[in-house]
Amino acid sequence: HLREDATDYLGTWKLKSIIIKYSDHISLPILMRKEEWKEGEDNKGGEMVLTEEWDTVNQASHEHKEEIKVGYNLQRKLVLIAIWALAPLLLYVDPTLFGIFEPSTGKSDLIDQIALIWLFVGIGGLIFRTVHLFFIRDVQTGLVWMTKILTDPFHDLKLYCTAPMHLLRGELIDPMQHKQGA
Repeated sequence: HLREDATDYLGTWKLKSIIIKYSDHISLPILMRKEEWKEGEDNKGGEMVLTEEWDTVNQASHEHKEEIKVGYNLQRKLVLIAIWALAPLLLYVDPTLFGIFEPSTGKSDLIDQIALIWLFVGIGGLIFRTVHLFFIRDVQTGLVWMTKILTDPFHDLKLYCTAPMHLLRGELIDPMQHKQGA
């Protein structure tokens, strides 16, 4: 039951844009029935829908995504990946890493040292982004983002552990049986 002036919310693109804008922080997928319309073909709602990519149709540039999504920043991600990729070279240049490590005696020691460097780069990135959000948004946004980043792996593990059984039963989409009884 929608008011007559709210029928534009029935459109797939409008729904997707609202979901992306306000639900980006939710780690569970939000599923919608796939609708494909050929260019120029009218759907049941009378609107024109193109079969182009969502970003193209909605003119969602990287700058727009960075503005509306807290965790989206392509340049920052590239810098972090570059630091992770180049970190092992520091051990090649200085095997003690400025006196922090003992020179590695074998492959296992080298892998342990690289793992520690990557761990500290990750922790540093997390702390930097959290404090950065304190200044560009507010403290609450920074703490919520940090909590999301720290808890996502546990939530994903919970989902991934049950996924094979659902797939073996032929359930491609979660039937949400735990919600049906409520």
